[in-house]
Amino acid sequence: MAARPQVTEINSRENAFVKELRRLSQDSTAYRKQGQVWLEGDHLCRAALARGLKPKTAVFAQSFWPQAPEEWAQAASKVIVMADALFDEISSLESPARMGYVMDCDACAQVQSG
Repeated sequence: MAARPQVTEINSRENAFVKELRRLSQDSTAYRKQGQVWLEGDHLCRAALARGLKPKTAVFAQSFWPQAPEEWAQAASKVIVMADALFDEISSLESPARMGYVMDCDACAQVQSG
């Protein structure tokens, strides 16, 4: 199996990626402006991979990263590992899932129309 992609660690809520992801996860119209969607949780992410979608970015909570399945990280072109507290702030779930994918909207539309 191939090695994991390069990982970027983020610990600051002032990071530009964190700000974009927060908008994407909490603003119901942000996906139109950013051209991306946030899929949170292993169930949704596995379903996306099963449909042949390639995530732009895989995001993992720091505590989950060591046990994250290789194929989840390798599916994305970029991997972000963020502090658990930041992931909790971004999550829209009552119990944060500890991982998610940022997907380009055009990839999602291709699967819906195909």
